[in-house]
Amino acid sequence: IHALIVDLGLVGVVPDDLKRLSEKQKTIIRDLLNDMTGRRSQQVQKIQAARAGVATPGFSNDHRKGILIIDDDPRLCRGLQLKLREIGYRAFVAGNGWEGMHQLEKHQPDLILLDMHIGSGMDGVQFLAKLRQQDEKLKVIVISAYTSDVADAYTKGLQFEEHVGKPFDLEFLLERIEKYIGGPA
Repeated sequence: IHALIVDLGLVGVVPDDLKRLSEKQKTIIRDLLNDMTGRRSQQVQKIQAARAGVATPGFSNDHRKGILIIDDDPRLCRGLQLKLREIGYRAFVAGNGWEGMHQLEKHQPDLILLDMHIGSGMDGVQFLAKLRQQDEKLKVIVISAYTSDVADAYTKGLQFEEHVGKPFDLEFLLERIEKYIGGPA
């Protein structure tokens, strides 16, 4: 935290002040500072992209289709994100339902790949219920090994395009994505 404070040039905060903070307070400060540095970095990227006339992921001049991956397996998320970006999609990840709601608002994707069995307070069924209150038309492909979670969503009348079971064939998943939102551009 202290390194971030120094990098941001915040004066008047000394290491002794940080020792008196609870872990929760430190986490909140760390998240806020990371968000501030991330926004500064995005602003610089946006300016550079505008000057160069280049599309930059995550900004309004980027017209590629976006996909939000919500899964609590970081390796699966990162692998899918890299593959989708390689193909040309904008791809974003969230490790739980709450983070998924934040990413949804921030990036407004065209499709969501949703694991139903995610922890941290909001599972996939709860996420899908909340999503459908806000947006009935956003495309969702459920990726889950737990058919009981998929059945639960179905019996609650929560709409999704289809269920792809885990483990899944990557080429099959990519075909399903293209079926529902087309190619990246």
